[in-house]
Amino acid sequence: MFMDDHTPRVVKIESDGSLESVESFATIGSGSHIADGVLFQREHDGNDTLGSALYHVYEAMKLGSIAPGVGTEFTIDVVYPPDKDHKEVWGKTLSDKGKKFMEAQFRKRGPKPFKNFVALPTGILERSFS
Repeated sequence: MFMDDHTPRVVKIESDGSLESVESFATIGSGSHIADGVLFQREHDGNDTLGSALYHVYEAMKLGSIAPGVGTEFTIDVVYPPDKDHKEVWGKTLSDKGKKFMEAQFRKRGPKPFKNFVALPTGILERSFS
């Protein structure tokens, strides 16, 4: 939502119906713990460029989709306040071209799977309890 002066306000609706005003972002659903972690890891905040913000949200949604009950298909919408050309709040949706671009960025920047971790050096663990 936007305030009268067109500054954005993020309000999270809790499962009990209560409202919470939050800074920078809010996540919901069974994948929210994962998505929160991603957004905190990326230090997501209101000063990010649109490109960075879109990627952060894409990555959070992509990784959050591994949680039980979360689907793998999602949309990303950018909402703008009213302006001289729009009397009401208006927005744009990430296009198919945009999704392909974000997926390519995810393959480049996102977490990478691995099967074999390096051999642990001797002495990195010590006995501290019985």
